[in-house]
Amino acid sequence: MNLNTFFQTVRDWLELFSFISGIIVSIAALFGLQQIRIMKKDVQTRNERAAKEKAIEYASRYLSQYVALANAVFDERTQKNIPRYDGLVGDFTRNSIDPKYLSETMKRFGMDSLLAALNELQSIASAFVTGVADEKLGFSIIGRTYCATVAGMYDVISWIRYDDVCPYYQSIVDLYMLWAPRMTKATLELARANMDKRIAAIPDNEIRPIGSD
Repeated sequence: MNLNTFFQTVRDWLELFSFISGIIVSIAALFGLQQIRIMKKDVQTRNERAAKEKAIEYASRYLSQYVALANAVFDERTQKNIPRYDGLVGDFTRNSIDPKYLSETMKRFGMDSLLAALNELQSIASAFVTGVADEKLGFSIIGRTYCATVAGMYDVISWIRYDDVCPYYQSIVDLYMLWAPRMTKATLELARANMDKRIAAIPDNEIRPIGSD
């Protein structure tokens, strides 16, 4: 074998190895991409499951802890003969409150039990609007009663939200604005009309999340 033949043979083998290594790299890259897709799908599935679990947890919290606080508001209104707000729902600003309601708004605003209920409602709403809890599942569980609750406290929520830079109870408002359009006007009005009766009839039993024992 002369020198030219030797170099040509080496060159042919190098080209073959280069071709084979290119195929191997391509296969490895495709395998890696497939593994990344599987991993991303697994992470997405886990996140979705966790969000649904949180939705059930916060819906249970609404039906237990918040309802107990709402019952306290109902009892105080009953004892003090303070009516429930039945006006229109606007943009949740002070100026949106019809002046004819302001006298009663001040009475409702002054109730000792009100802030505890609003704070709990804010915590629950925050879980849904931030995506920690699956808001679609949450809506299917508590959407109607939540919207009716917020509509029934519209005046006091709007009165408290005087800070234009960082208004109080923004999560409550955001979740209402997200969920209320999904309900028909008739359904929302019916839910508001029956809210006091329904809240008073719900026992104060706690629904504990799975695994919390």
